[in-house]
Amino acid sequence: MLLQLFESINSDIINTEAMVKLFRQEASVIDSPKAKPLILKEEDMEFKDVIFIRNGGEDQRTLDKVSFHYQAGQTAALIRKSGDNKSTCLNLLLHFYDVTRGHIKIDRQNIRGVTIESLQDLIRIIPQDPQLFNNTILENIRYTNKHTTDQDIYKACKAVELHNRFISLPEHYHTVIEKRGVKLSGNERQRLAIARVLVKKNTRIFLLDEATSAINNETKAFVQRNLSRLTAG
Repeated sequence: MLLQLFESINSDIINTEAMVKLFRQEASVIDSPKAKPLILKEEDMEFKDVIFIRNGGEDQRTLDKVSFHYQAGQTAALIRKSGDNKSTCLNLLLHFYDVTRGHIKIDRQNIRGVTIESLQDLIRIIPQDPQLFNNTILENIRYTNKHTTDQDIYKACKAVELHNRFISLPEHYHTVIEKRGVKLSGNERQRLAIARVLVKKNTRIFLLDEATSAINNETKAFVQRNLSRLTAG
């Protein structure tokens, strides 16, 4: 037991050192001095001849003159084979990285000229492998909007066909799902991530990064119908 404790302490010290280094690291993408808040009116989105070279080397050219244009209210799919940098397009749209050449515009505003906070506040991303915490179902969903009511959470869970499953648990919505949501199945974790986004107010753009890959076809169709209904307008 002492040996295991010693190993655990050693590991914690190493992890703490890495975390301190991370907190000291300067962000590679910051607001430009003249950045203004993003203001949406027409709400179209455009990638124009976007080139992205990872780490500055030409041999790391990830995207080469990618262009597409979406109007407000459209639902569109970006379909390529695995490893073809679909997620990179989403990361560039969220301004996690700067494009090397070309531009990305939302409502005719170049995202490099708007504040990162105002941009990301209007966008919600549902990843394939959502990050869930060692907390209750309620708090995992309330994570995106601390002011949301329990009734709003129930409504969101009904939209992704999880409500009956959660109320069948001994502690209902107060069930602790443990780290990474291990008490839930893969498709339940994905649906919870969608419910988490649905309770967040002021969302104007939804990004789904293979967010229903673990869900069976019948449930997927149900979720998609409800997503369309809840995102109308």
